Amino acid sequence: MRQSVVGIVRKDNKFLLGLRTPGGDVGEHWEFPGGKCEEGETHEQTLIREYEEELAVRVSVGRFIARKHFQNEHRNFDLFAYEVIIPENQTCVSSVHSELKWFSIDEMQNIPIVPSDALFIPELRKFYQL
Repeated sequence: MRQSVVGIVRKDNKFLLGLRTPGGDVGEHWEFPGGKCEEGETHEQTLIREYEEELAVRVSVGRFIARKHFQNEHRNFDLFAYEVIIPENQTCVSSVHSELKWFSIDEMQNIPIVPSDALFIPELRKFYQL
């Protein structure tokens, strides 16, 4: 089973999402940055690598939030969410998203979100007591 991770960045009760470029099933949908774990890589290592590659920032990984299971193109995935901390002095510059934006939990209910990432919205409400 493939494992993927997403990093949840929270600031002032808003969460950082990236807008996927057009194309494919989830093009022009918002997502939490992250990606697939490579062979022998821990979840934390994956998040650090993905944030460097996708957003050009060095991050630290915080607490585990939740785990979800989903299918994509008849393949099974386990998706893990962790808190991610971006240092105050760093600015994200995305190489894979057409836009980065901060959303509240309520705002996330009204935008197109990648279905696997949308599974975490109720978990974020519980985790952060929102």
